[in-house]
Amino acid sequence: ITTANHRTSAALSGQTWNIITRNKSLLVGKDDGFWQITNHKGSLVADNSGYWNFKLIGKSDTVAAGYYTGVQFFKANVRDFTNIGAFPNFVESSRYLETDGHLIWVSHPYRGVFQLNTKTQEVKKFTSHEGLPSDLDNHVFKIKDKIVFATIRGVYEYDATRDKIVASPRYLSVFGTIPLRYLKEDQLGNIWFVQEK
Repeated sequence: ITTANHRTSAALSGQTWNIITRNKSLLVGKDDGFWQITNHKGSLVADNSGYWNFKLIGKSDTVAAGYYTGVQFFKANVRDFTNIGAFPNFVESSRYLETDGHLIWVSHPYRGVFQLNTKTQEVKKFTSHEGLPSDLDNHVFKIKDKIVFATIRGVYEYDATRDKIVASPRYLSVFGTIPLRYLKEDQLGNIWFVQEK
């Protein structure tokens, strides 16, 4: 990352996982922490190792940030962020994280899919016993405002009435049962995907 300020560019060198915009700032997820860049000036928001991503929780001003050992919450103020703590008793690497109201979904390709309930502070793990086609290689995404999972057998989704993860009828005709690793909706509503590698 380079900016007009030499000190900022030196401080922000190294492994960067994610950059997103918020208002007139850049939020930067790095190996050495969570940085904010405003007017070419970088400031360290949190120095926990390895911030992967940042997602707003519903329509609130609370940001859920996935990092190497869990999910950290920040209150988004007008100009900066206030650290308001981590999700309790959850220490999985949270590279793949999406929010759905008061629920946070985290997937780890080798450890499973987790549902974090911000109201009850409960963690529920989903495996093949709860409907996934495999315990491995499941990745969570939010497409068309709905939580979906790219799996080894196509796209799956959460069925709240049965508390199960099921094959998505909506995407079965599009993807069938091909193994998927990545899904992304662009600004025009197109869905981009990665099959296998």
